[in-house]
Amino acid sequence: MKVVEGKARISAPDGVFFNPHMRLCRDIASLWVGTLGEVKLLDGFCASGARGIRYVLENKNVKSAVFVDMSKKSISACKKNITANKIGKKAKAVNADIRKFLLGNGWGKKGADGGDAWLVELDPFGSPAPYLHDALRFGNKRGVRYLSATATDMAVLCGAHFGACVKNYSSRPLDNEFCHENAVRILLARISREASAENWGMDVELALSHRHYVKVFVKLAPGAEKAVETAKLAMMHVSFCRKCGWRKLARLPDEKCGNCKNKNLEWAGPMWGGKIFDRGKIAQMMELAEKKKNTYSDEALKLLATVLDEADGPEFYYDLHEMAGRGKKPIPRINEAIESLRKAGFFASRTHFSPTSIRTDAGLGKIINVLEK
Repeated sequence: MKVVEGKARISAPDGVFFNPHMRLCRDIASLWVGTLGEVKLLDGFCASGARGIRYVLENKNVKSAVFVDMSKKSISACKKNITANKIGKKAKAVNADIRKFLLGNGWGKKGADGGDAWLVELDPFGSPAPYLHDALRFGNKRGVRYLSATATDMAVLCGAHFGACVKNYSSRPLDNEFCHENAVRILLARISREASAENWGMDVELALSHRHYVKVFVKLAPGAEKAVETAKLAMMHVSFCRKCGWRKLARLPDEKCGNCKNKNLEWAGPMWGGKIFDRGKIAQMMELAEKKKNTYSDEALKLLATVLDEADGPEFYYDLHEMAGRGKKPIPRINEAIESLRKAGFFASRTHFSPTSIRTDAGLGKIINVLEK
């Protein structure tokens, strides 16, 4: 397979993984990378090198890149792509297990990275959980660190495989109408626990759900005080009433529904209770995209616009189809529901998590009133 994507020309022969459906994810990620300061890139599951090569070509702030993969065939293809895209002076490819590489070859020794800011890219098949410990330990902790992590084990994070989520993420999942945001928050909690244990404080700059994966972008800064706050934010739980749709994020699960008093509540967690969108960062990404209109897909720009719209909203979202079904009410047009809530003084927006859902700080009763009208 040979493709042109962004500014990169990529060749992926048989046996070397390349997913064309991840174009949007790579677009978004490259835009995020462009908003960072000077960084060195470590691409932990490089395959053909498509993702990391785009980061280097499209962003002058990426000063160097190391591509790592266990597959000799992938590394061979990656080296050829590095040469074809003329980035050989700042990039190299290494055939190795990413976990061993992180803690070996001098990369894990104090001062080995020269104090530079590192961007660690983890885009494995399935869960990034097994690699987080080593990714957050390597190098020194004198400056900021960035982590970009993808999880494709959505059936696990969304609750279809309960035991696997408990085992891999130390969290209880919940298969419900906002399970994709649950997935993001469960992944972030897993990252934050590893980060705080290594004295990193964490800020989430962007978290996304699309198709078969979730993707998170975080900034890490050293310091015990910030690490404590990060650990606290990873201790939250969501309570959910399947009977009426009420939900609440708090330190501990509730014993009864705050709306209909139902005592048979479901809950999930611990999960990340902090923000999952940084409005300023998203605006920067959109400005960067405007300057490079021919590099990024229209789909990526549309997604970012939706995320910017919902960035200041509260946690979780309401699926209008689910709510209408519970109350046996007609389904309003989503734009009309949003407009009605805004006129009443509430925050209301679409959400990128679901095309039939809205994010709002209106109480459940008010949302039901909108449905009735």
